Amino acid sequence: SDLMNVTAPFKLDASNYATERSQAVKLAGAANALKFERGQVFAENFDGIGLIRDVSENLHTPLSGKRVLLLGAGGAARGALLPMLAQGPKEVVIANRTVQKA
Repeated sequence: SDLMNVTAPFKLDASNYATERSQAVKLAGAANALKFERGQVFAENFDGIGLIRDVSENLHTPLSGKRVLLLGAGGAARGALLPMLAQGPKEVVIANRTVQKA
C-alpha cells in the first residue's frame, strides 16, 4: 500500500476523494493522510491526536477545565476540535476570519 500526507489547503478535498473514511475524518470532514490499497483510498485525520499530545504531554498542560482559544476553522481545526472537547475543557472559543466557517 502507498501512503500520502495531506496539508492545507487540500484536507477537505482529501476527505471527499477517499472511498473509506475513519470516524475522525467523518466527524471533521477533513483528512490529513491517505492510504491507497487494492483500489481503495482510506482517509485518516491525525490533527487532533497530535495537537492534544503536544499540548498535554510536551507542554505539560492538560486541557481539562481550561478555557481554550482555537484560532482558525480550517481542516486542522476541524480535526482538532472533537479530540479537544474529549479532554473536558471548561470552554472552547473558535476565532476565524469569517464567521461562516467558524
